[in-house]
Amino acid sequence: RRGVEVSEVGFADGELERAILEFSAAPVSAAAKGGKKEEEVKTDEMLRKENEELWAIVNEQNAVQKSTWSKYRKVASGKVEG
Repeated sequence: RRGVEVSEVGFADGELERAILEFSAAPVSAAAKGGKKEEEVKTDEMLRKENEELWAIVNEQNAVQKSTWSKYRKVASGKVEG
């Protein structure tokens, strides 16, 4: 903390135990907690869909790049009949 001198080292009583219990607990989604509004959940779904579409584009571009590189290597090695 700013402006406060810390004279003790370690965790406060119970702090470590609380942290272990918190990490040991089963994960709960934010929607299940009621922490997200309906609009936020829809936004998450839209982002997930957009992410899937973007990955499809990335994978397509990777395939094009691989094909182009393969053709380049053939030309560079002189294996292309012309």
